[in-house]
Amino acid sequence: MLSQHYVAYPGEFPRVLENAMKFVREWLPHHGKILDIGSGHQQISRLLDELHRDVTVVSIEPDEKLAGTNIEKANSLTHVRCLPFCMRLDQLPKSKVFDAIILNRAIHEIAPSQERPGVLNDVINRFLKPGGTLVISDPFFTSNDPSKVAEAQEIMRKVIGHTHEHSEFAPPDTLIDLLKRKFSEVLFETTEDELCDATGGQVKTYWLMAH
Repeated sequence: MLSQHYVAYPGEFPRVLENAMKFVREWLPHHGKILDIGSGHQQISRLLDELHRDVTVVSIEPDEKLAGTNIEKANSLTHVRCLPFCMRLDQLPKSKVFDAIILNRAIHEIAPSQERPGVLNDVINRFLKPGGTLVISDPFFTSNDPSKVAEAQEIMRKVIGHTHEHSEFAPPDTLIDLLKRKFSEVLFETTEDELCDATGGQVKTYWLMAH
């Protein structure tokens, strides 16, 4: 699960969730096992449960009390299992392999921007079956201008109660390059939502799908 800011975000933002549901339906396979990394309040897991998908949730929630609550919620779903002792990806048994992995607004929680290609490469090598599907989404700043980034960060603090102190929202060029080396097809789209509106387009959400 993501950290405590997820209590207010993105569950209270309908367009954030609508975009997520759209790409989940379009891009995640209809059969096989799915790994949901950083599930927040299980919006994605609940959708996958309704679609009768076989889902494993990995918690990356540092707050044990909040993690316990969200794990209990996840395990109440019919087709979803939440791993209570896997608070980090490196604690997930290497023998676990999945047909698809989704990281919905989670990759900035896993690693700073400069570390993400290595972390993502490790996730792919350890957990994704050959021929599997990877779906990633995260917000990013649309400008590298420090003053505009600072302005967007201040808006984010007001809107969602938190922001990130360094360039964790950088556009995903390095991730795209990594995925193009490892997958036969890579799709990239950006979407606008409530956070984009609030920041005047200074923050948008990117979506990456590779298989």
